[in-house]
Amino acid sequence: MYWDWGFEPDPNWEHPDYEDFDWAFGPSPLGFGEPYIATGLQPFITTAYFRYYFFIDAIPAGPVKLRVRRDDGVIVYLNGEEVFRDNLPTGPVDASTPASSDVEADSFLETVIDDPFYFVPGYNVIAAEVHQSDILSPDFVFDLELIDTNGPPRREVAITSPTNNTIVGPGSDVTIAVSAEPVAEVLSVAFYEGENLLAADTEAPYETVWSAPPASNYVLRAVAIYNDLTTRASAPVNISVVAALSVVRGPYLQMGTPTSVIVKWRTDAASDSVVRYGLAPGNLEGEARVSALVRDHEVPLSGLLPDTKYYYSIGSSSATQAGGPDHFFATSPAGPKPTRIWVIGDSGGAATIPPDLGSFRVRDAYYTYTGSRYTDVWLMLGDNAYNSGTDPEYQRGMFDVYPDLLRQTVVWPTIGNHDADPVYFNIFSLPRNGEAGGVSSGVENYYSFDYGDIHFVCLGGYFSGSRLSNGVMCTWLKADLEANTKKWLIAYWHQPPYTKGSHDSDGEFDLVEMRRNAVPILESYGVDLILAGHSHVYERSYLMRGHYEFSWDLEPEMLLDTGSGREDDTGAYLKQSGGSAAGHGTVYAVVGSSAWIRGCCYGVHPAMYRSLPQIGSLVLDIDGDTLQGTFVRGDEEIDDYFTIVKAKTEIRIVDVDHEDSLTTLAWTSEPGRSYLVEFTTNLAAGWTPVGDIILAAGPVTTADHDTGNALQGFYRVVQID
Repeated sequence: MYWDWGFEPDPNWEHPDYEDFDWAFGPSPLGFGEPYIATGLQPFITTAYFRYYFFIDAIPAGPVKLRVRRDDGVIVYLNGEEVFRDNLPTGPVDASTPASSDVEADSFLETVIDDPFYFVPGYNVIAAEVHQSDILSPDFVFDLELIDTNGPPRREVAITSPTNNTIVGPGSDVTIAVSAEPVAEVLSVAFYEGENLLAADTEAPYETVWSAPPASNYVLRAVAIYNDLTTRASAPVNISVVAALSVVRGPYLQMGTPTSVIVKWRTDAASDSVVRYGLAPGNLEGEARVSALVRDHEVPLSGLLPDTKYYYSIGSSSATQAGGPDHFFATSPAGPKPTRIWVIGDSGGAATIPPDLGSFRVRDAYYTYTGSRYTDVWLMLGDNAYNSGTDPEYQRGMFDVYPDLLRQTVVWPTIGNHDADPVYFNIFSLPRNGEAGGVSSGVENYYSFDYGDIHFVCLGGYFSGSRLSNGVMCTWLKADLEANTKKWLIAYWHQPPYTKGSHDSDGEFDLVEMRRNAVPILESYGVDLILAGHSHVYERSYLMRGHYEFSWDLEPEMLLDTGSGREDDTGAYLKQSGGSAAGHGTVYAVVGSSAWIRGCCYGVHPAMYRSLPQIGSLVLDIDGDTLQGTFVRGDEEIDDYFTIVKAKTEIRIVDVDHEDSLTTLAWTSEPGRSYLVEFTTNLAAGWTPVGDIILAAGPVTTADHDTGNALQGFYRVVQID
């Protein structure tokens, strides 16, 4: 029974003893505006009301399943007690209360009534009120069923594929799959398009392939015939076949390894997925296919050659949608090679309305800087789309900003506080099972991968559970670092362990936790560089080790080199590969200004050599034993640079002899290696080379230096090769 007069019936309309003799009758589904409606209701109403009597001999022995379809909001009552509410505000409602949002009744919502209190032996009444979000809404749907899960299996028929309102690309075959229960009682399932019988199937799983239907709108139904010759029909499924297919996102690359890569893209309609690839744009001999009809396409390519450039195209089995000379990627190398890494953080400003254009300037400045040099690795440090990381915001903040680079270089992101779950995890395919090197983390929140002689560790400061040192993430981190054999170690996540930009690492607990728990583990395994975003500035530290508390607790001995780290100034930061100081020293960089800045709101952290309120990105070049970092501003100026050099042996000064103004030094050396002596009278002022480069002939090498009028001085010896 139903009441669709646009105003509320008498009070207590949901109770069993309510007199409903003036209500109308009709089978479900009830509503208007959809082709499958069995009983039409009055249009231009906000709320309609429904009641149904049913008889039971005894109270159910176990849970009862409630299934309901609604457009837009619903409250369900059993014998006058509310048992389910969806898409409506809490508290009392009346006939004028709109639903919270506009939704489609594409599928049944399900819940369980597991309290026998709601039922009585004999007659029971289930009642419902359905509310529109707008009185002018073009459709209204209500359908409900109660299922006693303790009785014999219920006969149910549903089209499981395609889903309702699927849009299919031209020339695509449509696989129609049906679930019919209980299988033991089903004789056959018939597949219909409108009134036209397409096929029948007598064995589970029940499915048929509708070959390349022409462009039009269709309504699919399935009818099951049971062994007592009764029938049951599925809910209708609406699909549209379009005349042309367009790419609306991508292509973009994920999870690159020396022998594999994933190609992803989105189309405006569903189709199968085909990637063709080869060593020249006009010679795409390889092919990978995924048969499922989808809009979000994901095709893995395997069996590739390491360190090799491949061209590719994307499309369906009926047509190619995108390709050409600018659609290519390079597989990662099996061993060391010169590597360029682009690092951006908090880059999603273009997603805001109106858009912030800083990300475009940062992008263009990097394109000018790198020129024709291929970008081997691309790191995104979180907050990749503002404000909430929705799918449309990712389109504006990432896909519309970097289309060229996305189709040529694998992007490796970390999750930020403005990145939404599950949108982030739907967009990115990340190596949860160790597919790209490193130890399996089992999740995509944090992971690791290898590129040449570099091991990258991405931690999840958000959506990853515990940040404690004995938590799941840090336990995995220890296992991953223990297994690492690569020369270079770079870690990144969103919250910076040291910052005084738009965030303060002394006052925000998540930043403090990552510094106290993750940083000591990474430093104990010789991490070379730690990258973060979140704070909308650029900051870069000295070479340091052992600072895990607050900024005022920083001790001088924690700064292993207080120079600039610049080879043309105080010299590169040196990291020993052997001896007692092997692996000691890390540079920390905050790159949270790849779209906008908020100034150095809290001052300058004492660990930082450089703190800049400038938009920009960080470029890393690694070649052999040298890492070069360059901060490229949005106006294409270079505002910071530094170098880390891995020394091959520990150098120890074993003797210093000073007479008058002449100093003689002796240090441990490796025959055939080159060394340079450097001198300064002030450690904060930088180092000056002393004499020429010296080629060592034995295990100890000496050099003389005339200190002139200097009253005091400091020496260091640098291994050059």
